[in-house]
Amino acid sequence: VDFSTTGSDLGSGWRSLEWFGYYYSYSAGWLYHLNHGWMYPIATSFDSVWLYSPTHGWLWTTQSAYPWTWFNTGQGWKYYISSTNNWVSN
Repeated sequence: VDFSTTGSDLGSGWRSLEWFGYYYSYSAGWLYHLNHGWMYPIATSFDSVWLYSPTHGWLWTTQSAYPWTWFNTGQGWKYYISSTNNWVSN
């Protein structure tokens, strides 16, 4: 999975995936997610996506699970509420 070519091209480097939202893809593999900030994705498919976040550490999700996301630090699931821009624990 290459986030720099996946999803809809919105122009000027911005892209969108229906399930993941808006992000700007950089050439070094990093992306800037409109809601989550800097992330480094490692994925072979959208059925298993690891994301490194300088703020949250390693996160794991899937296309069908998101906005539920596994936080490796803390070993627990959190749900992202876009209207408040907050993660909440289950």
